[in-house]
Amino acid sequence: MNAEFDFLYKQLCSFIPSSRLFLNANLSKYTSFKIGGNANIMVMPSDIRELNIICILCKKIGIRFYVLGRGTNVLVLDSGINGVVIKTDKLQTVKISGTYITAEAGASIQEIVNIALDNNFSGLEWACGIPGSVGGAVYMNAGAYGGQMSDIVKSVKVYDNGKATIISNQNAQFDYRHSIFEEKKYQHCVILSTILKLKKDEQKNIQNRITEFTLKRKQTQNVGYPNAGSAFKKPKEGYAAKFIEDAGLKGITFGGAAVSNVHSGFIVNLGNATCSDVTNLMDYISSTVYKKFNVVLIPEIKIFGG
Repeated sequence: MNAEFDFLYKQLCSFIPSSRLFLNANLSKYTSFKIGGNANIMVMPSDIRELNIICILCKKIGIRFYVLGRGTNVLVLDSGINGVVIKTDKLQTVKISGTYITAEAGASIQEIVNIALDNNFSGLEWACGIPGSVGGAVYMNAGAYGGQMSDIVKSVKVYDNGKATIISNQNAQFDYRHSIFEEKKYQHCVILSTILKLKKDEQKNIQNRITEFTLKRKQTQNVGYPNAGSAFKKPKEGYAAKFIEDAGLKGITFGGAAVSNVHSGFIVNLGNATCSDVTNLMDYISSTVYKKFNVVLIPEIKIFGG
């Protein structure tokens, strides 16, 4: 560890307990893909005050930080992260006001689905079974079964250069599996919380929809191996999984990575896959589908640290 990281670590030790501060953190342990190298430092702030201090220290010392939620849609580089990973797991405060739910970035989507059900709030049923965090879901405008975050997000609070800023739904520039937070000018921002606008419905109706979507997910997505969800975005011409299967790629392997035999839209880690295995397989899939069907597949999985 060089002098800058050593100095930063000592500063962090003064207010972050060892249970939330890690040197040379193996990031494969913190992602659903179970792939990737180490981060110089990983820290889990317990509140916005700690987050603020961490970001200020990183900026002052000149060390880049990266934000990681529950790691369910990311692929960590084999070389790891040269910087600080701020993991948002401990930022989980949830508040209810009327039919609005305000959730911090680290809160799990499944927890919010359950809270909505308990309060007879509809609009989030499609998210049942999604393993990610609220922050990650907003970042990529997660969606399923005809619903998406942009349908229910009222506003997003972000941390940017020492202050909190409110971004409205319109200004978030949501698109299919995309938001403004993915763009370069927001790379040093941290999503702090979001306000979700839901609507009242009878609990039995909400539960019926959750049960329906849960069953669909189990039937089609129980692939049995570590993965990061859909590898590619849905192209305008149809479904990525259908094109991949029709191209004869179901089950194909590159190193320890494979196209799932259960769902062709998923790439799985058979046990010893590297980041390179996955990216090489994705490149091969993209080029093959394009040659056969003239269809462009755009990755949905995010390269973390790239």
